[in-house]
Amino acid sequence: MSPADSPADPFLVEIWGSGYGHCAAFSTMDDAYTAARAIREQALTGEAVAFTDRFGHAGLYRVLGVGVRRRNRLTGRLLAHARSWNLGSERTDALLALPDDWYDEPLPEDWRSR
Repeated sequence: MSPADSPADPFLVEIWGSGYGHCAAFSTMDDAYTAARAIREQALTGEAVAFTDRFGHAGLYRVLGVGVRRRNRLTGRLLAHARSWNLGSERTDALLALPDDWYDEPLPEDWRSR
């Protein structure tokens, strides 16, 4: 997966494992969620996941978790855009966008899309 050109407030797909964490930027919500779900599916097989972070560093990683975040440009805070997925978790709502009323702060009009 390759990072998007640097939009002002991209969707960030984060991966983490034992001793590392990386993120890649995506310009659309659909691209970010498609990438996050593909990473989850590959991680469930036990295979290493090929990942290129937002700085262009590529590698193979044993992924233990995936999340989607986005910076709220109205407040400057980096927020979860979805509940994260962790290996071994049985959450059925992982990697589904959180409802707007979940946040305790104003959201920009294009929070869900670009």
